[in-house]
Amino acid sequence: MDPRYGEDRFGKQHHWKNGFHSLEHALISYIGLQQLRGQPIILYFALPQNSPADVNPYYFKAAQVTSEAVTNSTSQQQKQRYQFSGVTAR
Repeated sequence: MDPRYGEDRFGKQHHWKNGFHSLEHALISYIGLQQLRGQPIILYFALPQNSPADVNPYYFKAAQVTSEAVTNSTSQQQKQRYQFSGVTAR
């Protein structure tokens, strides 16, 4: 929505919206296929400093197997690598 005019400026289709939707499909496919193969799901999160570390793989529940910090001195965010298994729907 356009804050000035209160109208939808891009309609239902826009390259940014379509790209985000495609990435969602890729993420869900990756999580599901890793679970079917019996392999761990590895995801990276960029979290603000001192944020709670309660993360899940997208909208699924899973057991967090490991987490480790990924160092990057140029960022204000804390990057973490998480490994999950046992994915189920919420």
